[in-house]
Amino acid sequence: MYIRNFLLVFLFFAAQLAVAQRDIEDVENLSFRDRVYFGGGGTFQLDNRFLVLGASPIMGYMITPKFSSGAGITYQYTHYKFLDQSSHTYGGRLFSRYNIFRSIYTMAEYELLNIGLPRVASEIPRVWAERLLLGGGYFQPFPGNRGGFNIGVLYDVFFQYGGQGPYTSPWVYRVGFTF
Repeated sequence: MYIRNFLLVFLFFAAQLAVAQRDIEDVENLSFRDRVYFGGGGTFQLDNRFLVLGASPIMGYMITPKFSSGAGITYQYTHYKFLDQSSHTYGGRLFSRYNIFRSIYTMAEYELLNIGLPRVASEIPRVWAERLLLGGGYFQPFPGNRGGFNIGVLYDVFFQYGGQGPYTSPWVYRVGFTF
């Protein structure tokens, strides 16, 4: 039990180290390979009923110096405290990000998730759920422009209180580092 929990926490923080965002002024002279970036993020939600840990690696493409789009996959582990049960969620996502300033960005993301539900809460063991996340964040680059610290807040426009799924709030918080 302790090893499993340690592994989940380790994977969560390891995913944070891969969050990618680049700020390059002269995108027109970059090759396709230099415009592509990899990274990811994570999800953490904790309250008196749920614990949610997730990792979401991405691949993005810089269309202009300030605008990029990409795709990614999502995996989340959910522990339902009140039932002492766990489930696994997986899916894919599409995103677009616009850098307003060097360190401030806005973001839109569409995510389609296959959510495992607790056995008591539903006769259906898995459901598909859509999420439309809108928000922004702050990116603090490290010296040399080869990485930095990233923090963001997104709001799930499709969220419904009392709906199926592991989420108890429409707010999603993301923190990460790039190298």
